[in-house]
Amino acid sequence: RYMFKNAGITLFKKSNILFSGNGSLIGKTIPYTLGGDLQIQQLNIVNEITDFAGGDSIVIQKVDYLPENTTKGLDQFLNLNINITTVDPVRVTNSMANVGFSGNLQITEGERDPRLSGKFSLAPLKNEVYFKNNVFNLTKGNILFFENNIISNPELDFQAESEINEYKVFLKLLGSVQDYKLDLSAEPSLSKSDVLSLIAFGFTEDLSSNLTDAEKDSMTKAGVGSIIFDRF
Repeated sequence: RYMFKNAGITLFKKSNILFSGNGSLIGKTIPYTLGGDLQIQQLNIVNEITDFAGGDSIVIQKVDYLPENTTKGLDQFLNLNINITTVDPVRVTNSMANVGFSGNLQITEGERDPRLSGKFSLAPLKNEVYFKNNVFNLTKGNILFFENNIISNPELDFQAESEINEYKVFLKLLGSVQDYKLDLSAEPSLSKSDVLSLIAFGFTEDLSSNLTDAEKDSMTKAGVGSIIFDRF
């Protein structure tokens, strides 16, 4: 059995996590059962998105210290059953966002293909994301993990709004990370292409008559959409 209190880990050289909890590692043969409760006391992520790209690949090596007949049929070393809860909100603070999340998760399956179930929701704080010189206030935000989905493909349910050049712009994002659906609208009413142009360039397409052909080409729906949501 194990227990830890106020243990700290440094993530990606900049971000830190402070946690406590207790649990157990049980079993006579592989796979062992690793279970317990983990409370995240503090987690502040200040890294930029690019800091998480291009990391070293994970390499699984041969287990030389086990008998050969054991390793041949070995799929995993651990059965996971870990509950995670947030005590204080998890904060993401960088050039793109100032957001806090609270929630609880359960980690199951094995260490080679762990699964998450549970939900993170916006904490009752000032939650903002940034694009160009625009500040989008998040009015709703949920990240939902389902055991049948891989960890990197949770379901998203977000709403945000911003004031841009006397327009109130509304953004809704719904669906999985790999297949999300986006809805844009504005008051007074604008077409989706005009809303995209407003967000990316600060004005609508009908005000772009003084742009060159090359500049107009960059304001197509696909182009503007790619600029915005690749950035997000």
